[in-house]
Amino acid sequence: MGRKVSYDEKIEIVKWVLKHNHDYKQAAQKFDITYSRAYAWTQKYEQANDWTALKDRRGKTRGRQPADREEQWSPVNKIDNLNRDFFVLCHD
Repeated sequence: MGRKVSYDEKIEIVKWVLKHNHDYKQAAQKFDITYSRAYAWTQKYEQANDWTALKDRRGKTRGRQPADREEQWSPVNKIDNLNRDFFVLCHD
């Protein structure tokens, strides 16, 4: 496994690759990464034309907690709670 590369470093590497005529081999040597990483990051950026494509999003969506109480009590959750309360009142 290679060294950990920050988001800002990825941007720097891709900018360097683009400036140097897609020389992935030289970028790999200069930045101490693999050829395939330099290639993959450059391709991601070129396809999306957006630097955020280089962000690592692994594991970020799973187990996400609601941002605030309003999101936690969405209209669907409010209806479910009202239905449960109504059921309890009617069956006491």
